[in-house]
This record gives sequence, C-alpha cells and structure tokens, in this order.
Amino acid sequence: MDSSRKILTPVQLTVLIIFFVAVITFLLLKDQLGMFTPHQDMNTADSTVSWKVPDINELPEGEDKELIKYGRDLLNNTCLLIGPMSSDSSMRYAGNNLVCSNCHFDAGTNMFSYNLVGVTSRFPQYSERDKKMESIQERLNDCMERSMNGKPLPVDSREMKAMVAYLEFISKYVPKGYKVDHQGIPNIPPPPTDPDPVKGGEYYDKYCSTCHGGSGEGAQNDPYIPGQVKYRVPPLWGSDSYNDGAGMSTREKAAKFIYHVMPFDDKNSLTLEKAYDIEAFINSQPRPKF
Repeated sequence: MDSSRKILTPVQLTVLIIFFVAVITFLLLKDQLGMFTPHQDMNTADSTVSWKVPDINELPEGEDKELIKYGRDLLNNTCLLIGPMSSDSSMRYAGNNLVCSNCHFDAGTNMFSYNLVGVTSRFPQYSERDKKMESIQERLNDCMERSMNGKPLPVDSREMKAMVAYLEFISKYVPKGYKVDHQGIPNIPPPPTDPDPVKGGEYYDKYCSTCHGGSGEGAQNDPYIPGQVKYRVPPLWGSDSYNDGAGMSTREKAAKFIYHVMPFDDKNSLTLEKAYDIEAFINSQPRPKF
C-alpha cells in the first residue's frame, strides 16, 4: 500500500458529505427562494408556458375570492377606490384619475397590452431603474408613485394584499421564473431617424386626437352617472396624467406601446417613424414631476 496517500478521518468525511449535501440543496432550492443575482436572466429559451387566464367565477365563494375580486376592481377602478374620486379622503393614494387598466387592459388579462399574467412568477426581480432587487409589492408602489403620480400603499393594507392576491391568481398557471406567451409588448427596433416632436404633433392630430383630445386631455365619462371612473379615454399629458418618472414617460416603453397597440381601433397600422415621432411629441408636453 502507498503510505503517501492520505485517508480521510471519519470527522473529515462527515464534514465533506455535509458540504456536498448543502451545495446540492442550495442549487435545487435557489429558484424557489427567489435567489437571483442582480443581472441574472430568470428565463431560458424553453421556460415559456402557453397563455392561459383562470376564470375568477370558478373560484369557490369565500374570503379568498372576495379579496381577489377586490384586487381586480382596484386595477379597473383605481381612481374611484384609492384615488381622487374616493369618498374616503384617507384612501386617496393615487394622485391622478387614471386607472391601472389604462395600460394593463382588462385588469392585466388582455394579451395586447402591458399584460400582467405571470407577473408574480417573475418576482422578486432586479430593477435596472432602482438598481436593487424588488418585491412585487415594491413594484406596485413604483406604479403608484410614478404612473399614478401618488404615494405608496401600506404593504400590510387590504388594498395591497388584494392586488397581490389578484396578480397571483391570474398567474397561477405560470411556474416560478417562467415566461408566458405574449408576455408584455414586443420590443421594436431603434428609431430609423431622430424622433421629431413637430412631426409627432401632426401625426398626433391625425391619429390620436379623436380619442385623446386635441390637447391630450382625454375623454371623460358622464359625471352625472355614478360609479364610473373619470375617463373613458385617458389624458396623455397635463396634471391628471402620469408623471415624468413613469415608464410611459420613456421612449422605450411609450413608443412600442404606440406602435403595437395604437390607434386602439387600428392596431399595428403606424410606421416605426410615426410611433417614435408621436412619442416624442407626447412626452415633450407638460406633466407632473416625479
């Protein structure tokens, strides 16, 4: 026998086994625990599931269903329930009269918008904007402070719990860390030329003003009919619109929304140049500061 070979003692062997078990356990559980490095891509090419939205009416009656329905109502009626139109002044967290469904059509279940199906499966998530890992609650409050030009909801409030419960419900068919078909709005190529806000104003008058108004003021519902949100078509600038810290105030987010989703009754009809020019015009208009 070669006496130069070292034999592990029982204690050393036990420590080695424990180490390897710990490493294997960590690798198996890290995705479930949301342990991702800041710039790690949570998704791979084959980690995509088909688009499927559960039916809220199939839920059994009870507190869980009521909480989920309230979360849906908050997305559809934001300004009525937690905004300027709320009858309870202590509940006015949103600072404008937009609703979440202005960007996330049908409370996030319409695939042809900034849809929200699968969103909770992607959190916690690293935010390039804030340079930190964010929980879904923090992301929702980002929207409250930016797109809704308001203040954050208390994390332990019924409203926050309801929105998270609703988002978890519509994401129930999307495993943790997976993408879903039709997730978000497809990216578009960079502008072919420098966007021109002057041309954008002309295109806005031609393609957008019929619905959003000549001064970007939107179109209001009949104020004498109770229970309605303020706008049937949202304002695009001015004091009742999103502030300059919102995602829609950026070229990337707004231009691809315009290109793929607008005009609402004639989607995908604009050229890239027109979409970028319209975005440049809209986001050059006055709006609240973040």
